[in-house]
Amino acid sequence: TYIRSLAADLGELLGGGAHLRNLRRTRIGSYVADRCSQLGSLELMSMSDGLSDLDLITVDDTEVASISNGGWLSDVPDGDGPWRLITDAGELLAVHERTDDGRVKPGVVMPAR
Repeated sequence: TYIRSLAADLGELLGGGAHLRNLRRTRIGSYVADRCSQLGSLELMSMSDGLSDLDLITVDDTEVASISNGGWLSDVPDGDGPWRLITDAGELLAVHERTDDGRVKPGVVMPAR
């Protein structure tokens, strides 16, 4: 990792070598170590919750079948994306991303249950 390489480079510059005794990741995205659970108390998280850093678009019932089959969004959202698309019931349908020409296409489509 970058931090390990930095420590090794510093040690080399100082002429004595160096390494890290301990390295702990305290944050990745919106997940913070202080809010993590112990292994014994883990609960299953929904896929949509796992993608909570992505902007959310709730798809109405008329577009669910199209989106589930790889359809593109009819209403183009603001922003750069990517977006997680969910049903009214909160089920993750897909993750869409913006193309170079400004349209919004499916990046990942979840399999139907």
